[in-house]
Amino acid sequence: MIKTLGDGLMAMFPHPAGAVRAAEEVHDSLERVMGAVRPSRSPVMRVQIAMAHGEVIEVAGDCFGDAVNVAARLGDIAENGEVVVGELTHQLARHAFDMTPLGARSIRGRAEALQAYKVVGPHDSGTNAWHPIEMAALPLCGRDAELTQLLEAYGRALVGTPQLISVVDRKSTRLNSSHVA
Repeated sequence: MIKTLGDGLMAMFPHPAGAVRAAEEVHDSLERVMGAVRPSRSPVMRVQIAMAHGEVIEVAGDCFGDAVNVAARLGDIAENGEVVVGELTHQLARHAFDMTPLGARSIRGRAEALQAYKVVGPHDSGTNAWHPIEMAALPLCGRDAELTQLLEAYGRALVGTPQLISVVDRKSTRLNSSHVA
């Protein structure tokens, strides 16, 4: 969790599918707790959750950027008990979750309308596998050689040759490794 904002909060996740999974768990947990402790005639507490994927700038434990602003505006679209996501989050999490398009939405502070999607729930198959072929459709500016290497490694993994892929963030000292098998 990054911070609380009145009755809301902001959190960051390493991958959009994990963020969507956490949002679904928040709704499930809230429903379970409210069902156990709520008197029969009192109002049901529901939350709206929205998320956007993109670059952010972290300053002194706070985050700023277009993804933060888009998520806040998508939150205005979300109804009680819903999770609403933007286009890039949809692209990165659709392998694990069913989503319904809400169409292009005009949001404050943006000249162009944004595509919004309502999360319906996890796929019945229960698969949470990462699909790099879908990732190939996402913009990686100036990274054609690296994308080709990733897709080739994925192809070798599909035929049974384990691959280890390391991604180094040159802006920090973090090293992230993903095993593709």
